[in-house]
Amino acid sequence: MLKALGEASFTPLLKEEAFLERLAALDWGQKQARTIVRAWQHFAASFELYPFNCEVFYYGPVTRAPAYQLHLEQEAQLAKPYNWGFERNRAVQPFEDQLKRWCGSFTPEELVRSFRAMAKRWDRGLALMARALKTSAGAKDLQKQLAVARAAGIQFASAAKVIEFYLLRDRLREAGAQKASFRKALVNRLIKTVASALALASEMKRVMRGHASIGFESELYAYSYSPELIDEKIKHDRRTLARLKTWIKAGMDFAVLNRVLPTPPPDPAKVAALKKIRSNCLRGD
Repeated sequence: MLKALGEASFTPLLKEEAFLERLAALDWGQKQARTIVRAWQHFAASFELYPFNCEVFYYGPVTRAPAYQLHLEQEAQLAKPYNWGFERNRAVQPFEDQLKRWCGSFTPEELVRSFRAMAKRWDRGLALMARALKTSAGAKDLQKQLAVARAAGIQFASAAKVIEFYLLRDRLREAGAQKASFRKALVNRLIKTVASALALASEMKRVMRGHASIGFESELYAYSYSPELIDEKIKHDRRTLARLKTWIKAGMDFAVLNRVLPTPPPDPAKVAALKKIRSNCLRGD
């Protein structure tokens, strides 16, 4: 973006289309410039579908969606101050499941549709960029751009899956008086959602190989998602998937849905380290 700003700040000022082609040609070469501009236009159209609201961004699961664990049980804690992976004292955050806090002026259904539509439109641009990379002379230098683009698309799709999972889980918790066929249909939808989330997590791991910047949250100075965090998600969500499949055969266990996850005790070492930091700050060290 800084490069684009610099290129657009001096005369002669070009019309938008010509400027974008010139900017694309700097990295991709003149032959691929038009294709890359078309890819960027799809990416821009995708972002037009983003459900912009502070609650969605700060409290929702978007930032850490590729590694977000899907719990059938209820989470006891909120992820504060923001749902990005770490608290201010560097403690790992819970996987908050409070849909109402995530939505702002939207409904959960609208969020699912929006992120799903973003991912679908993003894929159109991604296909163009991947095609351009195959025939570019400096392909190795451009692989990171493609990897980042792929990661963004996976992140949008993963956000839709997380929100959809908790929307369906909450409906299932409230479905006690409904017919068994209704509950079974919800469980089947949950199974498909978890299976899709697992596939996206595995795909993200492949994309991240050799690209250490992906998943790094600069405000946290830490990773909101990483290969290790994704491995933990995959391990956990496979258990969730197995339990759901058991429910299809043997019937639901409402005790699981009504259970509240225990709050983990604070790590003494981290508490001591935080006290030391605060003490140093008070002394002005």
